[in-house]
Amino acid sequence: IYYNMSFPVGRTSDFISDPSFAGVSFDGKQFISNNTAIGLLFGWNVFSKNETGLTQYSSGNVSGAVYGNTAYYYNILPLMASVTYFPNTNRNAKTKFYMVGYVGAYSFNQQLEIGVNTFENNNWHFGLAPEIGVYYQAGRTTNLTLSTRYNYAFSSGEALNGDESNYQAWINVNLGIGYNSW
Repeated sequence: IYYNMSFPVGRTSDFISDPSFAGVSFDGKQFISNNTAIGLLFGWNVFSKNETGLTQYSSGNVSGAVYGNTAYYYNILPLMASVTYFPNTNRNAKTKFYMVGYVGAYSFNQQLEIGVNTFENNNWHFGLAPEIGVYYQAGRTTNLTLSTRYNYAFSSGEALNGDESNYQAWINVNLGIGYNSW
């Protein structure tokens, strides 16, 4: 299980630029050789931002301004398959560096609340996510991890503001605790 801290980049930061400290992911792996494992990841990341005051909007030929409370939300659910490579082939080493390649789908729920009005957009995106990290064997069956993952979800569906491209990207910093059976 991982605690995910997330930092938006690219189009994601155009909508919400604030970092998120509300994320969790579950990652199960099975070794297929001494230094390679395959697995599945399921997670949940939430980005949010609230503003009060004058907010200006512009999209294509339409522009305007609203005064009041405005809230922005992203709820993101990744479902990914992974291949993990441990360059240190000694399975008995307490500390191991690793690299992971994730491929799969992201469910994006984007919301914009202006006063009592809510604008919402849901899209599934195909995505990739490389990760690097360090794994520490804390006990016979307990491990701790620290990693960084770059998430990239390719453009899919329609953007909330009507733009043609709605790719999304963010960086996770992950702290994890796990169980291993070897």
